[in-house]
Amino acid sequence: MSTTLDYFGYVTAPVREEVNRNYIRRSVSRQITTNEYSNISKKKFLSHIHKLKEIAEIKNQSPEIDDAPSREALFFANLVIEQLQRDELAPAKIVESVDGGVAICFVAGDKYADIECLNTGEILGVTTNRRDRPSVWEIKQNASEIARATERIREFICKY
Repeated sequence: MSTTLDYFGYVTAPVREEVNRNYIRRSVSRQITTNEYSNISKKKFLSHIHKLKEIAEIKNQSPEIDDAPSREALFFANLVIEQLQRDELAPAKIVESVDGGVAICFVAGDKYADIECLNTGEILGVTTNRRDRPSVWEIKQNASEIARATERIREFICKY
């Protein structure tokens, strides 16, 4: 069963009911816990949240751009950023993906990782040390899988 969710002032493409339930549960929890994140954590993520909003506004202003991030890609990118904020794992940057969508990127020395929320609805995780073949895996569209992916990236980026 599909449903739609409000995101940045407009309605997203249909998404799975499971995501809807997880999103609503987390939204309600967030309202109950008013001081969930420290001010430092909020400030650290503010620029990333603004960047995602900029990308969304470009999509709204220029819908004819074929590879611009879809509403669904923007929705899942927002879920990833919310998880990263809870984990206090700040990305290096957020950009439009070359493959169409949004890429949330991490860099530490020779290590690179990203989570790409693609226009196809897929969410992919990538880790590489820039010498060996990259490790790429699919992330399911639910909160627990997104949390596992951010933890996997933390372990990779922070490992010596």
